[in-house]
Amino acid sequence: MKDHIFEELLRAERDRTLPVCPSNIEANVLRRIRLTTSETETVSVLDWIFGLLPQKSLVLSTLALAVMLSATSTVVLEASSARAAKKQSLAVSALDFGVFDEAPFFDLEN
Repeated sequence: MKDHIFEELLRAERDRTLPVCPSNIEANVLRRIRLTTSETETVSVLDWIFGLLPQKSLVLSTLALAVMLSATSTVVLEASSARAAKKQSLAVSALDFGVFDEAPFFDLEN
């Protein structure tokens, strides 16, 4: 764009008068603030979370998937821990490591 056309556009915008501000603008702003604060007090946390995401089914399916993965991993880890403990017990009994167990000199528990 040529400089003189740009300068004419700037001059035209500077010369244009601003629109008149409504006389009750302060009352309108305060009313809007009052209405929005009363609306936000009734919103629960779940409504806020669901409001952030467009599809509620996405949130529920993600939550269900997280719970299922957590339960599955817990079951798998506990099963492998039980197998390892059983293998260790079998190894101790096969190698007869019970020979090295301390025999209490004083049996104070009984």
